[in-house]
Amino acid sequence: MRFANYGRAAGGRDLHAPLRSGIPALLLSGEADPVTPPADAERAAVGLTQHRHLVLKGEGHGQLTTGCVPRLMADFLDGTAPDRLDAACLEQHTPEPFFLSMTGSAP
Repeated sequence: MRFANYGRAAGGRDLHAPLRSGIPALLLSGEADPVTPPADAERAAVGLTQHRHLVLKGEGHGQLTTGCVPRLMADFLDGTAPDRLDAACLEQHTPEPFFLSMTGSAP
């Protein structure tokens, strides 16, 4: 099977235009994320009128279950406006130590 045989979907003229939205948005970034660095979220946020971008110090990719992030996400999904989220817990946040064994990090 050759991929050349597959057609391409036609994209609208605004396909690559920045997203513009007034829907509340919570953007999460890891300070050390090489895949989607905080700068990517900042570019995405340009057209979002109700957003909050939280950057977790020392974290890489994937913060959904890290520290107090689950509580922050729950508060956001329960209707708390992004700018009203109490994210002070992130000031005390430290990333989990890196480990190579399935038994966890070294003591």
